[in-house]
Amino acid sequence: MARIPEHIIESIRDRLSIAEVVGTHVQLKRAGRSLKGLCPFHTEKTPSFTVNEERGTFKCFGCGKGGNAFTFLMEMEGRSFPEAAEMLAKRAGIDLPRVEESESEKEHRREREVHIEILDLAKRYYRHQFTEGRAGEEAREYARARGIEEEAAETFSLGCAPKGWDNLARFLASKGYDLAIAERAGMLLPRKNGGYYDRFRDRLIFPIADSMGRTVSFGGRVMGDDTPKYLNGPETEVFHKGRVLYGLLQGTEALRKSGRALMVEGYMDVVILHQRGVSGCLATLGTALTREHVEAIRRRADEAVLIYDGDNAGRKAMERSLEIFLSAGFPCRAVALPDGEDPDSFVGAGGDLNTLIDKAPPLFELTVDMIAARNDMKSVGGRLRAVDEVIPFLRSVGDELGKNEYMKRGAELLGVDENLLRKKVAEKKQTRFGSAQEESEPVVQKVDFDRQQLELVRRLIHEPDKRSRFITEGAQKWIDDETLRGAAKFIASCTESVKSFPIESAPENMRDFLAGLLMENTPGDYDELVGMLEKRRLSKMSADLVGRMKMAEERGDTEELVRLAEEKKRIDGELKGT
Repeated sequence: MARIPEHIIESIRDRLSIAEVVGTHVQLKRAGRSLKGLCPFHTEKTPSFTVNEERGTFKCFGCGKGGNAFTFLMEMEGRSFPEAAEMLAKRAGIDLPRVEESESEKEHRREREVHIEILDLAKRYYRHQFTEGRAGEEAREYARARGIEEEAAETFSLGCAPKGWDNLARFLASKGYDLAIAERAGMLLPRKNGGYYDRFRDRLIFPIADSMGRTVSFGGRVMGDDTPKYLNGPETEVFHKGRVLYGLLQGTEALRKSGRALMVEGYMDVVILHQRGVSGCLATLGTALTREHVEAIRRRADEAVLIYDGDNAGRKAMERSLEIFLSAGFPCRAVALPDGEDPDSFVGAGGDLNTLIDKAPPLFELTVDMIAARNDMKSVGGRLRAVDEVIPFLRSVGDELGKNEYMKRGAELLGVDENLLRKKVAEKKQTRFGSAQEESEPVVQKVDFDRQQLELVRRLIHEPDKRSRFITEGAQKWIDDETLRGAAKFIASCTESVKSFPIESAPENMRDFLAGLLMENTPGDYDELVGMLEKRRLSKMSADLVGRMKMAEERGDTEELVRLAEEKKRIDGELKGT
């Protein structure tokens, strides 16, 4: 889709009530001038999710999630901005015009469309090979040997990449596709002497779909002893491993009904467990669990349950994921499978996996137990080592109430004094954003900010006429916090009023913070704030000059001392005038 004109976005905002958009997912009740309901992004018993119809915004004062109608759909349904805009425009009865694109924009859009076409065609090609092609006989036999039935194979569109070097490349060429685009789509690899060969060869193929059902990549498993056992498609413009979960498309309904996502380690586990009636299974794609994965789960379920292999690698994967769940404030439990078992083998041997899932302990408790088991808890040294291993997890908890509860439970499980554990955790100050996770941006939280600087940013968002002044006066010099300065620069670049403020255009990690500012219009005077901040800035400069003058005097640098004294006199003069 081409670029959407701002006046069209404005019209969509004007015609649609955010309460109607949010109300399709959340039961809202009137609370004064606002509407309240249970937050769809985290589990809560007391409503903290608030919708302000007048400003067209929502904000959860529990988990911090916030935004407008566009970002709500983007978060709740995993849509891109153009997809959310198209859906809302249709609901508002507005036709989205196709505005003139630059040649580079047209070329980029055309290639992206071809990219998607190639992936869809490859899926159908692999599926045909599996169901009807002679090359698929081995794949069909392998699938049967692994216990995969035809219905499950069809549900997940399992396919077969034939033996040989360039079967898919020749097929795509016969259909007139540019093989250079197929390479960028992750399907082909370049030959040293020119031309291309297939990335996937002689493998059982697992198509990977995004939340919209579009094929974005593939995974392939060897049917013999070759390596690597599993081969994943590379990162491309439409495929980001840190965001996509295998099985999400097939498991959406089960997630909604059960309220829990079952996290397993691979494609085969998802397919086999789905076939055995254990629905709602998801797997990451050759990468560790990320914050974005957790957010994708949060939009569709109330909790996660990890069912990883009962070996050292599976247990380590569980431990690595704990910090992400804790920092995201999302509940997670974990099933401890017997040594050497994986979900498929455990169920195949008659194991009652559903009972293990129902009785699964919190991941935090299981992780602490595993840490204790590998340390000699009867010795002082072993107990201290266990405490040191647990501390990073405790520091990663972003919510203060949650941290308090985890602190109590951690001390109990480790058999140490709770107050001493708290002091140990506090030795290293946690950052404002919590622990940074692989492949995910920190979410801006409104904590520990300088009160006057924060208020200046709030005034900018509520007083659009001050934004041009902020830019011309170089007012970012009054804000020394990088997060606040970034938010102020974005706000100052916008001309929209509070009601139509384009949260959806802000960097993703800034949206919740901006939504909070929009919801909180506290009294304040922009000019008075500017005066106070300028006075603080000049006072700091004057104090810094005093220190530099003392150093120059100690060095005997008379020339530098005179220069600094003149500079201080000038600064002090400006200070008197403020």
